[in-house]
Amino acid sequence: MQKLIIFILMAFILASCNKELSISDFEDDFKEYKSEIRVEAILNASNFEKSIIRVDKTLLVTDTSYFNGIDDNGDWVSFSDDNNNGIWDEGEALNDDVGVLTPSLGGPIWVGRGNGIPDAGEPHIDDFAEILPRIHDSTLVSVELHEKISGNLVAEFEWKSVADSFEVKQRGSHADNEIPQVYVYTYGAYMPKSEYANVSIQFGTEYEFKFETVSNDIIHGSTVPFPPASELSGDSTFWRDDTLVIPQNSDGLIQWTTVPECNVNAVTIDNITKIDSIENIGEVNFPSIELNDDGRSLYKFYTILMEPGLYRMEIYTLDEHYATYSTSALELNDVEMSNLRNQDEKVILGFAGSVSYTNYYFRIE
Repeated sequence: MQKLIIFILMAFILASCNKELSISDFEDDFKEYKSEIRVEAILNASNFEKSIIRVDKTLLVTDTSYFNGIDDNGDWVSFSDDNNNGIWDEGEALNDDVGVLTPSLGGPIWVGRGNGIPDAGEPHIDDFAEILPRIHDSTLVSVELHEKISGNLVAEFEWKSVADSFEVKQRGSHADNEIPQVYVYTYGAYMPKSEYANVSIQFGTEYEFKFETVSNDIIHGSTVPFPPASELSGDSTFWRDDTLVIPQNSDGLIQWTTVPECNVNAVTIDNITKIDSIENIGEVNFPSIELNDDGRSLYKFYTILMEPGLYRMEIYTLDEHYATYSTSALELNDVEMSNLRNQDEKVILGFAGSVSYTNYYFRIE
């Protein structure tokens, strides 16, 4: 549900059969660029202690102080030399020493595969583990949430170096480097102080985030959280205890509703293969395509191509700002994209938004 944390202004690598150009060749085009901060403030209205505020410094992809092609934190692992002969042999695990697929006149070839040297482009080189800690901004003087109308303080936030994690699939850790490996990365962010963990958020009430920077800028942005989705149902379906049962020979329709002001839901689907085994099989943003007879936004999801089994559906209801940020192709500094402003009403990159969520179980049989 999240966008990439690193704001990349330009990421085109120009190549031909005769010459490969380095991104550093374009440094002069952006030498006047000044780094800004980008804020993603998410009020979790269903579970307040999970509210999170990510603040990062923007950077250019041409900045070789970050993207230097070096294993800066020492987590790159060479091939497993099982026979101790000092070279990689077929059948030995490559680990991170998978090489880089490089164009050539005779077709793409793997360069640096099993050479025992960390090469730019291999796993754990210029990855999130190296970049994110260096672009996080943990210096905000204060981070607070207020009720917009009354101005009353709702909660204070504090910096946590490990606030959450995400997964990325890429090549590595297999002798067959076509097999993707799942890497888990953590990142830092601001989260509610422990004494505010049980704050109750009211749907339909406007809340305002306020941030003070070390340069005495005051950044603010507000959100009105929507209640979570409800009325899960479907043609030919029926409830068995807390699980919606969908006959395999039906049209596989599941539908639910939200308040009419809401126009985007994010949905994740997990396959419950065993009691203690959950496999995520997809995440997607759902736009509301119509209103039901009661005037509520109606969402439809079809399971007709899914295999029989037990599934968990988590439905995230996004407020208007979070929805715009997640689905729009607008520039991050566009006034329609960002609802964040400083004391001079200058647009600040990012957004302040909110989310509520609920989950349901369904079984196809």
